This record gives sequence, structure tokens and C-alpha cells, in this order.
Amino acid sequence: MEQHDLRAERAISEYRGHINAYCRRRLPLDLAVEASSETIAVTWRRRDVLPDEPETLPWMYGVARKVVKTVRRSEQRWIARGERARGIHDSGDTGVEDSMIRADEERQVRQALSRLRQSDQEILRLAAWEGLSNGQIAELLHLTQAATDQRLSRAKHRLADEYNRLNDRKGGTR
Repeated sequence: MEQHDLRAERAISEYRGHINAYCRRRLPLDLAVEASSETIAVTWRRRDVLPDEPETLPWMYGVARKVVKTVRRSEQRWIARGERARGIHDSGDTGVEDSMIRADEERQVRQALSRLRQSDQEILRLAAWEGLSNGQIAELLHLTQAATDQRLSRAKHRLADEYNRLNDRKGGTR
């Protein structure tokens, strides 16, 4: 067994309780279990960069912090989707036709997105689907804030252009 494996096993064994408690203090129990498990999994996957003592536990807390944020964002998106769905259902303002139009528009956006470069797709997904701020995207992609702002703006324009091209081919309006 490699040294990295042994260090990770010891860290996970020694600090699992600390990580569980950290997550339980920040999330409901079911989500805390998920976040704690993911933190342990990340620790194992990244065992080659796991720092030596005394930095091990703070490093694991840093991982847990990011995981907790991700779990919270995911939960908030699910709640928001549920609220939107209830609002659509309860409002009575939308019918089958409106739902079909929205589904078609979503399909067209996904099709337009799939025609973009991978780098444009990634930055748009991080912003729109993951709900990350430009600052968070900059940090994640190792870019400056200005470069991120510019790349995101250009990607949005390219998406709009591609969406309009698809719509023009179908005889739709912009």
C-alpha cells in the first residue's frame, strides 16, 4: 500500500467524526450525511495532495465547506424548481400549449448550447445551471475576473446567435 493511501486512511479514520459533526451543524441530517460522505470520498480521491499533519484536518474542513456549499445550492435549486412547478400548476394561467412551448424552447436552447465550443458550454453551465457567480467561476477556471466576465459575455452572445440561427431555420421568431 502506498504512503498516500495510508495517510488518507488514517486521516479518514481519525477525522470522520469531525467532518460528520461539521456537516451536521450546517445541514439537515439527510443532507449532512450526503455531504460528509462526499467529503470523505474527495479526501480519498485527492489523497495524493492530502497535506501532512497538522494541516490535514483544516484541509478536510476546506473540502467539507465546498461540499456543503454545493449541497446547499443543489437543495435550493430543487426547492426553487418545486416552487416554480407548484406556481405553474397552481396558477391556472398555463395550459398544455404553454408547457409545450416552454419544452420546445428549452430543447432549442439545449440544441444551440450543444453547437458551441466546449469552453463556452462549460462557462454557461457553471453560470446558469450551477448558479456560480462570476467570481466563483473565475476561481474554478483559474481565470481573472475580467477574463471570466469577457468569456461569459461572449459565450452568451454566441449562444444567442446560435439560438437565433436555429429559430430562423424553423421559421420562428427571435
